[in-house]
Amino acid sequence: MPEEGYTVPRPPSHLRKAGKTLWRAVCGDWHLEADGDDIVILALACEAADRASQASAELKAHGSLTTHDRFGVVRPHPLVEVERQARAQAAQLVAQIQRGQTSFRRLELATERQARVEARAAQRKDRRGGGRARLNG
Repeated sequence: MPEEGYTVPRPPSHLRKAGKTLWRAVCGDWHLEADGDDIVILALACEAADRASQASAELKAHGSLTTHDRFGVVRPHPLVEVERQARAQAAQLVAQIQRGQTSFRRLELATERQARVEARAAQRKDRRGGGRARLNG
């Protein structure tokens, strides 16, 4: 979840409804820098989501998931494959962003943990009077 003061970057104007919905969902869950690589990847994922949505709408208008070739053989409608590939691409790209966010969060947690360990060690050292210097005193 993004921290306080984080404003969700505006989605690109060329995105359609499905793309803008995905944009807001991802940006609402993760902190993405407006000029970072994740924003570029997210834009690609949103474009793929729009493409899948558009293919789905076209299939719905067609009324069937199949079509007949010139010999009368029933074949899957070409838009079925377009929709499938676009959805897979969107999912892959969002997963790529998620992996990056998870790695970054792990690094933040490790850094915070190390700072706490060092602070406790400094406190113990202060309580003991600085170690060997006390024994020589």
